[in-house]
Amino acid sequence: MTRIIGQALLGLFTVACSHSSPPPDLPCSDGASPGETTLHTGAFLTLGNFHVVRRERRARAEGIDIILDIHPGSSEPPTEPVSIAYWSLQGEWTTQTKKFDGSQPARFQFNSRLATDEELLISIQAPGTSFEQATCQALAIGAVVDDGDSIHIGLDESPPVVEQWLSTGDGASLLAAQPSRPWLEGYSGIANVIIDPTDRSQVVEGFGAAMTETSASLIAQSADSDRIMRLLFGRDEEGIGLSFVRVPLGASDFALDWYTYDDDGTEQGSAFSLEREEEVLFPQLRRARQLNPELKLMGTPWSPPGWMKIDASDPRGLVGGRLNPERREDFAEYLSKTVQGFREAGVPLDYLSLQNEPLYDGAPYPCSFMSAAEQAQLVELLVPRFADRGLQTKILLYDHNWTNPTVDVETYIQETYDGLSAAGQALVAGTAWHGYGDIELDVQSRVQQRYPDDGIYFTEITGGGWDTNFGSVLTWNYENIFIGSMRHDSRTALLWNLVLDPEGGPNLRPPESPREALRGVVTVDPTTGEMRLEHEFFVLGHSSRFVRPGATRIGSNHYGDLRTIAYENPDGSLVTIILNRNRVQPRDVLLASEGAVTGVELAPRSLTTLTWNPQGH
Repeated sequence: MTRIIGQALLGLFTVACSHSSPPPDLPCSDGASPGETTLHTGAFLTLGNFHVVRRERRARAEGIDIILDIHPGSSEPPTEPVSIAYWSLQGEWTTQTKKFDGSQPARFQFNSRLATDEELLISIQAPGTSFEQATCQALAIGAVVDDGDSIHIGLDESPPVVEQWLSTGDGASLLAAQPSRPWLEGYSGIANVIIDPTDRSQVVEGFGAAMTETSASLIAQSADSDRIMRLLFGRDEEGIGLSFVRVPLGASDFALDWYTYDDDGTEQGSAFSLEREEEVLFPQLRRARQLNPELKLMGTPWSPPGWMKIDASDPRGLVGGRLNPERREDFAEYLSKTVQGFREAGVPLDYLSLQNEPLYDGAPYPCSFMSAAEQAQLVELLVPRFADRGLQTKILLYDHNWTNPTVDVETYIQETYDGLSAAGQALVAGTAWHGYGDIELDVQSRVQQRYPDDGIYFTEITGGGWDTNFGSVLTWNYENIFIGSMRHDSRTALLWNLVLDPEGGPNLRPPESPREALRGVVTVDPTTGEMRLEHEFFVLGHSSRFVRPGATRIGSNHYGDLRTIAYENPDGSLVTIILNRNRVQPRDVLLASEGAVTGVELAPRSLTTLTWNPQGH
């Protein structure tokens, strides 16, 4: 079959192509040096404001007839003519020039004088356009049908469409819809980014953030409460469809007061109650589940009740210290009652981690140390209690950073697993991870390889005043979390607070505590009622709006400064997310999968989400 090599004189494609003997210089009036890309039949080019459609190609004894229609890409056709030059390895350049007749395409017909197994080079010069002016319309060369005597090439009447959304580092585009592109079948050429649906990895469970008491209270008191919840959990034109929420069980550092669910308990008896959560937390969680029935919830305690602990550094017993070994069964009962109470409140917990950041007991807010052995012992105590209550909640171990300065993380996790019985292992769903400190993504994959039946869950990272540049926030989060962590087997990617006020509160951190204000996904000013979508809203939205729970991560490759990740949704649609890390250079790439292709223009320091259904649904 004849191989077509399309050359864009404007240099929109820069993929190198080697030839047995290179063609002579193109007959360009401006002497431009053409960028070159190899495009097999079935591919397309991007050339400024023009659409190119191959209407017909017929093989004859004396060569191949080709008809190309070049359509103006706007309602006002150019007054300048358009030129086409073609060259074969056996011949010389031949040039034709045509003018547009109103909205009618300029039609070129020529004979290549080639056998079907030789090369044909075609160059189309789009006058009066530059890279900045180009709209990057897809130029269809067409799909191949070989019916014996003739080879007909033409654009499918209704090819699948690739939708795309863009955020740029300068904030000019924020999760903004872009013109759709055709998904063209019959492509067998090279591509920059290749999506492989047969290379299947983990199943995705969701993207989201934490509904702290602070977040729930700010949402509840806002005049825009319903809109905030629709933006976060809805799947309409504005909503980003968050599908996984982490919930502090009792006070975290982002709460209105210090509390657990059994503050008045004693060694003589429990005073367990979830009444406080009915005030603001439970109503917001119920509303979130109404907006997104696929929503999953994870609960995490920041500290056991003070009367169950030893060595705490505050009178309440919530700061520092550790669980009293004599109160281990009390804490297991406390956690079991909590999980049961959430279920009865209509917000069942899918997952429970046993202690937030168990290796950090030096914070000035609720925290507690928990060793690997203690985690394993606690899981064993939960097995019969969950069974007696008919609880389906699964346990996530660890819930801390990729690295720790004093404890080997992998050893900690291994010791926890080693302390579990078969019943304990059955209750455990995997390990949870945070992104503070040193970046060591490989540890997730090593733990996944050691425990292949369990999952990896990335559950916390926050933005804050240390980085207010949108381009930097976008790049860091995708390189390390939404691409990095997910390419290292994570089933979730969660940020910290859903909503904070402009000062990064309310919170329990003491005023003298050195810190910069943390940033939520949304900021709500309680004095004015104003609501602002933060960087993290758009960071989350590029994944959460398009990758549905139950999606499978599939194969994709990085390319130069580009970082990619791809998924197949349960309905068969495909999602690809591409981060262009280059701060200056835009990139135009061919993206191919299973014999089909599209072209994408990537702005400097940008994030692009592409979605399409290969079946055209």
